[in-house]
Amino acid sequence: MLGALSKRLTYANVMATIAVFVTLGGGAYAASMLPNGSVGTEQLKNGAVTPAKVAASTISRIKAVQGNAARTDPVVIRWGTPVTDPPTGPIVRDAWAQCQANEYLVGGGANATGGSAIWNTYIVASNPSDGTIQGAPTNGAETTGGSWHVEANNQSQSAGDPQNVTLQAYALCAS
Repeated sequence: MLGALSKRLTYANVMATIAVFVTLGGGAYAASMLPNGSVGTEQLKNGAVTPAKVAASTISRIKAVQGNAARTDPVVIRWGTPVTDPPTGPIVRDAWAQCQANEYLVGGGANATGGSAIWNTYIVASNPSDGTIQGAPTNGAETTGGSWHVEANNQSQSAGDPQNVTLQAYALCAS
């Protein structure tokens, strides 16, 4: 085996291998010796970083952050009416929370309470409501401020621990 290696071992192969190790070692040494944050605006020449050298995903993320940073609208939580989700009978219940007419919906969610039964209760849906869901409030909140819809399924009966669960939707509203 050593004989086969020595036939292929030429001056060019040895020098190329040494050059690779020196290059990699030098780059690693330089990277490890630079303190964090030491390369910044002052070290870059004008025009060194151009849009062509920056990934499109990076540029779109920067634009998105800049666009969101300009919004400073206060957000409030609007709680909906609590709904009892029983362990028997129709065990799926809907709940809504609504923004006021001068607010707009930016998100929402749900809170469930009811002892150990909450471990056997599943959120089936949690989404903005456009008023087309059966049983949705008809006071116009969907077209003015917006509302959040939550649907839960209480499975505590089948889990052997039947208990009521109280479901309450909330809407995150900005003005």
